[in-house]
Amino acid sequence: MSDQQIASGAQFAPTFSLQGRTALLTGASRGIGWAAAALLHRRGARVALVGRSTAQLEQLAKVLGDGAVPATLDVTDRVAVDRLLPQLAAQLGGSIDIVVNNAGLIASTPLESGDDSQWEAVLQTNLTAPMYVARAALPYLRAGGSIINISSVLGKFGAPQRGAYCAAKHGIIGWTRALALELAPRGVRVNAICPGWVDTEMAAQNLADMAQQQGLTPAAMRALAESAVPQKRFLAPEEVAELVAFLASPAAAGITGEALSLSGGTTPHA
Repeated sequence: MSDQQIASGAQFAPTFSLQGRTALLTGASRGIGWAAAALLHRRGARVALVGRSTAQLEQLAKVLGDGAVPATLDVTDRVAVDRLLPQLAAQLGGSIDIVVNNAGLIASTPLESGDDSQWEAVLQTNLTAPMYVARAALPYLRAGGSIINISSVLGKFGAPQRGAYCAAKHGIIGWTRALALELAPRGVRVNAICPGWVDTEMAAQNLADMAQQQGLTPAAMRALAESAVPQKRFLAPEEVAELVAFLASPAAAGITGEALSLSGGTTPHA
């Protein structure tokens, strides 16, 4: 490398183009999933929009146009995942470069409730389903591929009455780190993103539940949540999408096994 190249940084100039790449995103009908799908598509990737709402996914695929494939799937159904993934890989051209495990569920699971169904549903959606999707996608993941798991800041600290969600999101981080080592010899990277409060429908529902539990209005609960964030704001889904796109790109070729916070300063030491 010449001194001029070193001075200019030419050999290290990042490229965020995803032209010619393919991506599969779960929970793609709204929030972070939709924002990430739209951004990856704009960067040149063919995208499979995976979720439960057939009509909404078909409408969003039309918005994106060529290179967008809608796919109705309950990611907690292992048999359905194993059946659909080969079909999606074929529709995307025979291979998958990027898997974004974004589908999520949050619920109140206080220990004394005695209701195991919510606990099981939260762990199945947030922890087991990403494994189903990654395992089914693996035969189609090429060297240079990337798996991006959406965890949460609640994968780094706890919150009362959110035990199942915290357990699942902590688990996603541990699984991400283990899988990164497992897949490194294949040239596949695995990372997790840990968002804080993001302005999504799921966050709004969580705030409403918290407000009810604490005897507050949803607006007051949101103000309280914002006040606890050093930046005093919720993130936009598009901000998380930008990190997804970076981690999926060649610019992040040396990043694997990481759990990256995007939280407005909520987790400076985690």
